[in-house]
Amino acid sequence: MDVSGMTTAIDRSTNNTHASYTSGSPVVIKHGSASDGKGGRHAKVIVIGVGRFGNALVQGIRQSFVHYETGSGTIMVPTEVFQVSARRFLNLSVAEMANTFQDCKYIVYSGTHLTKNATKVAAAMKVAKSISAGSFVAEFMDFSNPDPLMEKNDVPGAIKLWSELTYGQDKNHGWKIWKITECGLLDVAGIEEPNHDYAKVYGAGIQKYEVPELTIAGLRWQPAQFNRHDLFAEAYDRMMERADMDRWWDAFFLGLATFVATAGYCITRDLEIFNGKYPFSMLPLYVFDKAFAWTGLWMLIISPFAGNLLALHGVMKSCGNLGFMDYLVFIVGAVLMIFPTFEFLIPFVLWFIFRNIFFVWSGGRGISLYEHQHAGPVKGVKKHSVIRAMLIDMVSLKGETGCVGFAYALIHTFMGFIIADPAYKKKWFDKEKGRLFWNHEACLASGCIATGILFFVTLRSLFGKASWIRLKPLYAYASPIGMWFATAHVVFFGFTGWHKVFKFSSRNGQPSISFMSSMFAIGVLLVNWIMACSGTKTRLVSGGMHLWKHSVVRIAKEQFINLKQKYAGAETTAVIKMANFVPYSQPAPVAHIHEAPQMQVSQLGSTRFNNARRMDSSGAYTLVSSSVGDDEMSV
Repeated sequence: MDVSGMTTAIDRSTNNTHASYTSGSPVVIKHGSASDGKGGRHAKVIVIGVGRFGNALVQGIRQSFVHYETGSGTIMVPTEVFQVSARRFLNLSVAEMANTFQDCKYIVYSGTHLTKNATKVAAAMKVAKSISAGSFVAEFMDFSNPDPLMEKNDVPGAIKLWSELTYGQDKNHGWKIWKITECGLLDVAGIEEPNHDYAKVYGAGIQKYEVPELTIAGLRWQPAQFNRHDLFAEAYDRMMERADMDRWWDAFFLGLATFVATAGYCITRDLEIFNGKYPFSMLPLYVFDKAFAWTGLWMLIISPFAGNLLALHGVMKSCGNLGFMDYLVFIVGAVLMIFPTFEFLIPFVLWFIFRNIFFVWSGGRGISLYEHQHAGPVKGVKKHSVIRAMLIDMVSLKGETGCVGFAYALIHTFMGFIIADPAYKKKWFDKEKGRLFWNHEACLASGCIATGILFFVTLRSLFGKASWIRLKPLYAYASPIGMWFATAHVVFFGFTGWHKVFKFSSRNGQPSISFMSSMFAIGVLLVNWIMACSGTKTRLVSGGMHLWKHSVVRIAKEQFINLKQKYAGAETTAVIKMANFVPYSQPAPVAHIHEAPQMQVSQLGSTRFNNARRMDSSGAYTLVSSSVGDDEMSV
């Protein structure tokens, strides 16, 4: 033990000195710089987080510089990087944190639980600034990537830190908080990818179009849109992005519910253990091919189905305000929609079960999915409308359900190619000529046409936003034409056997699969076409109807409003008294590593690439593993 009270050990193989407090403070690893600055000047950077992403940040910062603008030009100052485990660092006292932050202008955070520790970190930053040499604007760069549902308490971490730092100060506070997002392409091997390495930057305490002075190899800063570049905008974008992903999950579970119902029907009708004549060995391909085709057709048409029911309900509620044509459309439409509605009862119930299980598990959203939506805020007890909310969610998922439906149809296409053989489809082929009968040729031709048309409609949906000039030809014309061809594909497949649909002598009276699947599509498309030609839906909307949002989008917006109301006042949870924190006279505990080697991809997930050692209870030094639980941000 030396005179300063520190325990020192020498790694004789490398002649490196490792130092650590005997009091149990975490090892702060010092990484060498890529080059020396002018006059030995370096910019101190603290990286909090030792996971794979934290290590990638360290490597990028070691190879980078800080750009300072002066009267004579730009000065490039190399960095001196220190790295510490987020979990162990956040368990320190404020004074110990302040010692590590001393004379540090840049703090890079890639851990978790920032919101819970924001008050403590802010206190340490204030103390460190008061004991640091010189005056500078301290910058905190938050790379954490919390899930707005599973880690919703971490979303406002940077906002709360800013609130704590600026509480009771004027505008010349001397802090900058950066929130860095969309940096998943940071290459941990240090390989930069041109035009794919932009990271979006939000901030507080910054100027127009300002980005961090600290550069990181593998990343290029891209300022967020100026009129929404603050930390609240980042939180909103994050929550809306998760809501968008939840819309896809909702469409997936709707497709799954439909597939379970259709597969159950196909199994009971085709397998010999029920009403059919096929052995169980034909279940994986032959029987499930029909279920995939059936599900694909219904998912393509599910949004118009829900829209028809909502429109019919709107006409019924607007009794006396609409004309004769709308009431005629209502009568015809109600009759045509009876059978499709009856058919979809089982998938509808299954979807209700599946989506509730998922949304309750992923964020505690259960009954809130079905709140009645109004144009203005509602006071008192909120009303719920389960069926209406689910129908509106189905309508608003028209893009997602269309893509999911095409995926099922595409699976059917591949499976159909495999089984289009006389061994499976003997009735398709003329025994004498060996060719397809005319109706089956029409079936395959209409299926190919539908696949081609809907393929481009699906691509357009996946590409995202575009002008209506580009979208109208696909959505207004190509999409319904493709749906009609898909329906014709099913009708030509099986209409020759519809004369015995309800005969008990045929499959115990269980209707054919082609009949059950196509009648849903025909009824929905006819009613949708009649309403479009008569203008009924347009008149309903122009009458002042309030348009509902998808349930998860509404919940996300409400959560953001609550978050903004909570932090808009910038009130801190604790008043920081500087006199209560007396920093140690000793320097921050540092394990010196004179020159860190380059990190190799093969080393990720094994041991920390600088081979730093920490002292165990017996005084021996052990390898520090990089597989830390909540210390890292997953890329």
